[in-house]
Amino acid sequence: CLKSNENSEYGTYLTCPTGLAISQIDYAAFGSSLPGTCATGIPSSYPAACASNVADIIDKKCSGQTSCQMGSPAFIDDFGDPCPGVRKDLLVFAYCSVVIPRIASKSGLFCVQRKEELPTAMVLSCPTATDVIKNITNAHYGLPVGSCKKGWKPGMCSAHGVNKYVSSQCLDRNVCTLGRSEDLNAVFGDPC
Repeated sequence: CLKSNENSEYGTYLTCPTGLAISQIDYAAFGSSLPGTCATGIPSSYPAACASNVADIIDKKCSGQTSCQMGSPAFIDDFGDPCPGVRKDLLVFAYCSVVIPRIASKSGLFCVQRKEELPTAMVLSCPTATDVIKNITNAHYGLPVGSCKKGWKPGMCSAHGVNKYVSSQCLDRNVCTLGRSEDLNAVFGDPC
């Protein structure tokens, strides 16, 4: 959670702990009289007057990054001014997830391997902000056989439709977030 006011001289940073990246923005508002604080938890609604829902703006700017600066030189440059002449705050509730190590080739092909249960969402991101994911050549959920070096194939315990699902979530995006194991079980059923 982050709460900051617009008078912060250098803006503010939304930062995840080491090894994690920003994967989901649950709530983000910029304006005056914002309900809630980091201590009270996510507000049940957005304020009706003198505030803006800025979750999409922050998601586009920060998703997949370990740290993201907002409000420099001014918050209104990032979010507009929902209430001129009034002091405003920024309140953000975000999830940080495990950064998945990638094995890269000269052709730009990346292999992502995760063997343990996923307690947090999995973030796939391109190496630069201008790149987008163009192809998902192989995606498995369960216990596939192989390695990043030799390639993968379904094992005795594999869900169906994973490549299609990952493609629908990730193609033409710079960053994509896939669910935790329990979320993926809801999509595919528990293959094992």
